[in-house]
Amino acid sequence: MKIKVRSKEDNFHLKIWIPTSCIRWKWIWNVAEKHDKSSGVDYEVFKAISPKLFKELQRYIQENGHFTLVDVISSDGDIIKITI
Repeated sequence: MKIKVRSKEDNFHLKIWIPTSCIRWKWIWNVAEKHDKSSGVDYEVFKAISPKLFKELQRYIQENGHFTLVDVISSDGDIIKITI
């Protein structure tokens, strides 16, 4: 998974490569749950489905190749792009 953030206004550029397999790491969901008390998201659901989600993502990538999940360009030129 590649995450790209670029802000023209602040002259900020960031590219991060994260293994897609981190989706199934339960400690990531635990950290997210610990730091996100106000949203009301049920992280137990994410912990339960994350192994199946990763398996389906792997299958999709093998059959169809990598894909862009998020591609946002704001009016002032800021870019956020997530490619899996």
